[in-house]
Amino acid sequence: MSRRRQKEEDPTTLIGYHAGFVSRLIAFVLDILIISGINLAITAIAHLVAGFFGLDFLFSDPNEYTTDWMYTIKFIALMALLFTSFLVFVLYPILFWTTVGQTPGKRLMGLRIVTEDNSRRIHFGMAAKRYLGYWISGLSLFLGFIWVLVDDNRQAWHDKFANTYVIYDWDARYNNAFVGTLQNRGNARADKSKIFQKHLKNTNK
Repeated sequence: MSRRRQKEEDPTTLIGYHAGFVSRLIAFVLDILIISGINLAITAIAHLVAGFFGLDFLFSDPNEYTTDWMYTIKFIALMALLFTSFLVFVLYPILFWTTVGQTPGKRLMGLRIVTEDNSRRIHFGMAAKRYLGYWISGLSLFLGFIWVLVDDNRQAWHDKFANTYVIYDWDARYNNAFVGTLQNRGNARADKSKIFQKHLKNTNK
């Protein structure tokens, strides 16, 4: 059953409609860029702090002066950075889903994650299931993400797994002039095709 909340008084608005594949893809890419930027900033800060305390060897290549205890500290520092990066990748979406219902990428694209009846905010358990579903959608050669194109409710596999939906959250509207131009171009191409087919029939007679 469709969960679209179409407004009878203004059917041209997109607010409440299930979000399409392209909008969701752009939002996903934006979030990946933001997460990557956060991790780069953390790495840069770690370099600055290490340099300030005279621990430049933590991020430099080993040489003949590198001792065993230096190797140990370098390994601990590397593991700490990797663990921090992992936490950012995990907590970034989950925290935003549970607090405001949208990541910064989805907010920029005017999207929001809602429950089936849109009566409550996504809780931590649903967010964790949705994040786990991300991996399932991705490890299946991204078929779980592409599923949005064929699903009636525009749900990806991770949406179905967590019983969530992604809807448009801003009052976006159809541009009637733009749509009219596309329709006119389509009609013109159809007329040209009919004329060409008619010409071929006359030529073959």
